[in-house]
Amino acid sequence: MAVKVRKHVLTMLHEARSGHTGGSLSAVDAIVALYF
Repeated sequence: MAVKVRKHVLTMLHEARSGHTGGSLSAVDAIVALYF
């Protein structure tokens, strides 16, 4: 599930042409663990 979320984050950042990948990608594991 975390891999799917990471791919989605990268897609959104690419389409927006802005954002910081480090913070978004490092928080994925914690968010997935808490949500699911």
